[in-house]
Amino acid sequence: MRSLLMIFFALLSALSFGQYSPEELELLVIVDQQDSLPRSVFLDSTLLPDMKFYGTNTRNVWSSKSHSGKVMEQFYDIRLAFKTHEEALAFHEKYLELNAEYGTQIKKHKLKTVGASEFKAYEGSELLNSMIKSYNLQLYCFLFVVDNYFVKCYISCPLNFKPTAFQAIINEIIQRVQQVSVKG
Repeated sequence: MRSLLMIFFALLSALSFGQYSPEELELLVIVDQQDSLPRSVFLDSTLLPDMKFYGTNTRNVWSSKSHSGKVMEQFYDIRLAFKTHEEALAFHEKYLELNAEYGTQIKKHKLKTVGASEFKAYEGSELLNSMIKSYNLQLYCFLFVVDNYFVKCYISCPLNFKPTAFQAIINEIIQRVQQVSVKG
């Protein structure tokens, strides 16, 4: 199952890479201009013990070790740093639809988001969710700003998971970003 999912995401990526919209090109430039981020702003295996880590500068990718259907299958943990909180909010607003992966907003997600600005929760797009439903998986995307950082969490998880299953992860991200911002 894991190899089929990896092929699925690779094919989706390949299809989209050849045809960037102007907005996507702008976003790629912003991401390419990011300085190296402190490792402490990202999650570690403390909250993700059943996942294998693959890291980059602004995006940390985690994949399930067991593929048991009891943990997240994949987790994209993304940060972008801006000079000010206002710049991070402007980025969040301008690229909201693109960063939400064109999903449907979840207005009553029941997540506590103290310390996060403009927290938005999304289900995966209807097309993507229908494609992975046969694997008993669904997609969630959480977008928000903490201090001068934009945060994106893009998750594939079992169908029985609700947004509240990610409360501890959201809390830890907010706390880690706040700690780095205070030090910085």
